[in-house]
Amino acid sequence: MLPKRLLLLEEKVLATDQTVWQAAMRELAEVRHGNALTLLHTSMSDLCEDRSACARACFELAVCQHSDVALRHSSYEIRESSLLVAGRCREVRAIDEVSRILRNESTVAIRQLAAQVLGEINQEACVEALQQARSDRSQQVRVSALEALKTLKYSSAERAIAGFLDDVNWSTREIAFEHLSNTGWIPRSNRQRVQRAVMLGRFDEAVRYGEESVQPLIGSALCLGNSEVRDWAAANLAKIRTPRVIAGLRAGLKSPHPEVRRAAEEALQAVEPLPPVIAAGAPAPPVPQPVPQKPTCPEHARPFEAACSLLADALEL
Repeated sequence: MLPKRLLLLEEKVLATDQTVWQAAMRELAEVRHGNALTLLHTSMSDLCEDRSACARACFELAVCQHSDVALRHSSYEIRESSLLVAGRCREVRAIDEVSRILRNESTVAIRQLAAQVLGEINQEACVEALQQARSDRSQQVRVSALEALKTLKYSSAERAIAGFLDDVNWSTREIAFEHLSNTGWIPRSNRQRVQRAVMLGRFDEAVRYGEESVQPLIGSALCLGNSEVRDWAAANLAKIRTPRVIAGLRAGLKSPHPEVRRAAEEALQAVEPLPPVIAAGAPAPPVPQPVPQKPTCPEHARPFEAACSLLADALEL
């Protein structure tokens, strides 16, 4: 049941007197309650242009003042409208709530929108949530987060973009690498040097860093969207062939992505060839039999030479 104050304001919003409904909308913008947002959002669709314009302005004010209420509203449509307002107004106070939506919202489209809004707010405080989006199960969301990071001119944003060079999808890596190349990015660690070498197709360079080459190469062997890179990565992992390589590729067999599981199987075949599988019902291959050894006589180890010696002794007689 609505609080009495909201019931009264609802009546005033529908009044014919312009002074009354304008005052009611301005008061609704100050009320920290989801139903106040609902009333304003509904009035935004009013056929009267003056009513809808006033409702829209008051709704924006309410979102900026009570972003936690607006962005946790039970209505998907109101949450979506509130996100658009937060981005358009570059509302810094909404960063925490927008970041929460990017992490936890079940709908891909609204997670994408949250990433875009963080880019529009354009504060360094937005970088952390966009960086965490690297682990999002949706490539569309990851790309949206990457595109948002590209708009942020902070060193922390550049480091976050470099992290996308490990993305499971090759096209996402290409977006990140193209941006980094255009901004004069210099790798800061051996891991980043390996990633840069992989992106440039310089696998002879990528294996120079020993154990530090392993994880980036495993990621490339399991990467989607470029079979040639997968093959080259697997071939170079075969040169390293350490327990860590085998364990990393076997972990790919448990991936929720069928394509990653297939890539892991193919890479393991290159790194750790498996014995041929015998089809059901096929005859088993013959077991090689040991070659029999000729019996040897310890007393007559060389019978021919012994016979010749006896013949020579007999002729001398």
